[in-house]
Amino acid sequence: MQTVNSVISAVCARLREAFSYAVYVEPVRQQFAPPCFFVRADHIKLKKRIGARYEHSFTVTVEYISPAKGDRRADAADTAQRLFLLFETLTADGETYRCFHPAAHNGAIARGYNRGFETTDEMICFSFDIRYFTLKQTAADPDTSAPPMETAETEIHMNKSD
Repeated sequence: MQTVNSVISAVCARLREAFSYAVYVEPVRQQFAPPCFFVRADHIKLKKRIGARYEHSFTVTVEYISPAKGDRRADAADTAQRLFLLFETLTADGETYRCFHPAAHNGAIARGYNRGFETTDEMICFSFDIRYFTLKQTAADPDTSAPPMETAETEIHMNKSD
């Protein structure tokens, strides 16, 4: 099952594969050595949809702290470009998230979109949104299918015209 934590774990794993820098999930910013990444989920929302369907959405934020030496702006720009390419897709719990505008992928169940970043002298803040749907399972209806409809009788009366 998809969760915010499984997506954050997948983001961290992807960062560790692509970069040789430390990746932190906890917001503690003491005793870290740049370059490094901080990953968090923001703006977590849950909306009830039709029946037992729920829409989950949140923003994944990846902060990159540039090394203390060298051209920090150039390093930040290069890293931002790599992050755009790195997060075109993301797989978490067997679900592939496409991290660009959802209209381009009709029929996808889970989507990431709104990729972007902001830059300061020493860091970049890269973010993208994730949205997915789940079905709530109940004891009475374990397969989460819609309850059966009752039968209805219809009478049709037609006027005969000459």
